[in-house]
This record gives sequence, C-alpha cells and structure tokens, in this order.
Amino acid sequence: NFQSERIRSVETITDNSPAIIEEPPITLDLVYRRGFSLAGGDYSLGLKVQNILNSEYKAFQEASGEEVAVDVYDPGTAFSISLSRDF
Repeated sequence: NFQSERIRSVETITDNSPAIIEEPPITLDLVYRRGFSLAGGDYSLGLKVQNILNSEYKAFQEASGEEVAVDVYDPGTAFSISLSRDF
C-alpha cells in the first residue's frame, strides 16, 4: 500500500509553528489461506506477513529549508499463523 505525504497538523499563525507533515510507510503484506480436510473435519490454515518491506513512519516540520523530525519509528514486521476448523 502506498500513501503520499499528508498534513497531520496545520500550521498555526498565532505561534508561527509550521505544519506537521506525515510520510506513512510503504507497506507490502502477504496473506495466504488454504482449506483442507483431515480426519473427517474441514480445516483452514492461514499465514500472514505484514509490512514485509519494514518501512519506517516519519512525521516532520519544515521551516527555512530545515526539516525537524516530530515522530520517527519503525512499526516492524508482523507474522501470524492460524488454524481453524469449520463445523
């Protein structure tokens, strides 16, 4: 998923604070689900990997050509496995 820069907080005239701009991470997810039968029951096995590219989130303010980081963090990559039975 791709999202372009967006304004998180508009600039304020009263205290001359510049706008806070967000750069959301580019995310790539993988979701796999497979149904199967075993011992007379119907099952479903799932695998999910989120944020494969491990892109970071960044929010900043820009004034006079200087960029100041407000929030910068790495959301990390998440893995999950599931097994379910249909009744």
